[in-house]
Amino acid sequence: MIAGHLRKRITLQHNTPTIGPTGQAVADWTNYATVWASVVETGCIEHEVAKKLIPVSTWEIVIRYRNDMSALDRILWTDKGITHTLNIYGTPTPDVKNRMLTMTCHSTEAQ
Repeated sequence: MIAGHLRKRITLQHNTPTIGPTGQAVADWTNYATVWASVVETGCIEHEVAKKLIPVSTWEIVIRYRNDMSALDRILWTDKGITHTLNIYGTPTPDVKNRMLTMTCHSTEAQ
């Protein structure tokens, strides 16, 4: 990957669950880094959920290597005014020399 291909700004988020008013755990996402990335949509399919078709896009995200990423994190990316919430699918994969980190992500909706 050439550094010039990292043209998009993405925000990395950790899930830090909190206890809600009813005593149950509530997902609370905390931004921990904003980095340059290559963002490429690799496909889109539709799943039927509750008799509705839900589009699911698959994305490949490449960033400079970091050792604080996990499959439990997520990515926010805004493109043309639309914010995409990308859930990391599987373990982020570093290249051989630990220079770049590649992640496959899924998004189910645009906000």
